[in-house]
Amino acid sequence: MLDNIRPNVVKLVADKNDRVLWFSRYPLPYLQRAGRSSRVDQWPFIGHIGVYFFRRAALTRFASWKRTKLEKAESLEQLRILENGGQIHLFKTRLHTISVDTRSDLKKLDDLYS
Repeated sequence: MLDNIRPNVVKLVADKNDRVLWFSRYPLPYLQRAGRSSRVDQWPFIGHIGVYFFRRAALTRFASWKRTKLEKAESLEQLRILENGGQIHLFKTRLHTISVDTRSDLKKLDDLYS
C-alpha cells in the first residue's frame, strides 16, 4: 500500500493518456469530501519511482534551464520540465520498490535483509 502521507513518497497525477500533470510530496488529488476511511482506500494514489529517459537534445535543454519556483517549493526537479512546457509520460508498473529516504527506512531495509 502506498504510504501517501509521507513527504518522502512523491505522488503524481496524470491525464487519461498517461501524461503527467503534476508531481507533489502532498497526496494528490486532494479529496474534497474525504470520508472516514483511509484516503488510500478512497483513491488510487500513484507513487513515483524516479526513472527518466532523455533524448540528448532534451537533456541538454533541461540542464540549461534554471531551477523554477515550483521546483524549489516541492524540491522536485521534474517540475522544471513541466513548467517549461515539456511532457513526462507515465509508465505504470506493479513493481514494489523499497525506498530509503530516512533512517527508519534504512532500519526496515536492514531488518528485511538480516
